[in-house]
Amino acid sequence: MLVQWKIKGSMVTTGIGVDPTAVVTLVKFVDGCEAGEYSQSKTGNGPINAACKAIEAITQVSLNVTFEIYAMTSGSNSEAKIVAKAQGNRIIPCEVRGGDIVMCAVEAYMQVLNVALEPEKVIAEVR
Repeated sequence: MLVQWKIKGSMVTTGIGVDPTAVVTLVKFVDGCEAGEYSQSKTGNGPINAACKAIEAITQVSLNVTFEIYAMTSGSNSEAKIVAKAQGNRIIPCEVRGGDIVMCAVEAYMQVLNVALEPEKVIAEVR
């Protein structure tokens, strides 16, 4: 049985004097067939952490993911490149580019999660 997840929607709130909060809605697929829609709201130490906590609460999968964030252009409207890597018995890297750093990180986290749920798709063994 292959379980995969797709982001249907997400919203984050952050600022001075408020707890960073994320609301995430995911669609679950089992063997390619839609199997339900799930939403969760969580707070975190930042908007990316809050979104990852919401995803973990929905999927019941906890990953040790590190994020590297790069500015691909200059200015306040810079495109970001997010590299996410899950650590464990193997390294699962992925890369997402876009104008919204938080949403790119959420998408990268989801890519890593879906690869982690497919053990046969190991990209690189830990050396």
